[in-house]
Amino acid sequence: MSSPGQDVPAAAPALLTAGPGPADVRISQRAADAAVVESERLHQRRLQAAWLHGSTRTAADRLTVWPWALVGLLVTILIVAGMGIASAFRAQQRLDEEQRRRVSSDVIRVDTARQCSAICN
Repeated sequence: MSSPGQDVPAAAPALLTAGPGPADVRISQRAADAAVVESERLHQRRLQAAWLHGSTRTAADRLTVWPWALVGLLVTILIVAGMGIASAFRAQQRLDEEQRRRVSSDVIRVDTARQCSAICN
C-alpha cells in the first residue's frame, strides 16, 4: 500500500493534493493566503483606479444625473438672458431720459427765443 499523499503525481498543483498530512495543510493554507493577498491587491487596484478616474458612480447614477445637469444649464441660460434684457431695458431708459431732456431744453430755448424776439421787436 502506498502512504497518504504519494498517490498524487509530483506535477499536480499544491491545491489538488488531498491528504491528511500536515504538509498538505500547510500547502493549501499558503495557497489560500496567496489567494487572499491577490484578492486584496486586486481590490486596492480597483479602488485606486476609481479614485484616479472618478468612477464612483454607477450607470444608474449617471442616468439620474444628466437631467439635472440639463435643468441647471437651462436655468443658467435663463438667468443670463434675464440679465441681458434688464441691462438693455436700463440702457433704453437712459436714452429715453436723455432724449426728453434734449427736447425739453430745445422747447425752453425756442420759448426763450420767441419771448426775446417779441420783446426786442
